[in-house]
Amino acid sequence: SSITGQVNRVCTDMSAEFRAQRMEVIQKILEHPRADTIHLISHPDKGGRTVAHYAAIREEDGDDVLFKLLKKHGANFEAIDHGGNKPATLAAKAGRKKSKELLEEALVK
Repeated sequence: SSITGQVNRVCTDMSAEFRAQRMEVIQKILEHPRADTIHLISHPDKGGRTVAHYAAIREEDGDDVLFKLLKKHGANFEAIDHGGNKPATLAAKAGRKKSKELLEEALVK
């Protein structure tokens, strides 16, 4: 779960300088030939949250690319954390309208 934690931290880091590099790092991790991608994306942390949960509570430029990348690699946007929240529920609770819309789009397509 330490790799999952690292991916989660990369997804939530708010440093403007690191923002552009973050997507490149996430993509390299997920596309590495020896990466257990499904495990990285779907394995929950101690609170039952996956990368999709952490992506849902952030809202900044490039989120559409992040959600497409997560979907491409099999993210479970229906995962429920220990508080009973799906990623879209967390986005709504956090007032992240764009994230909620992107999650809903990912579930439909």
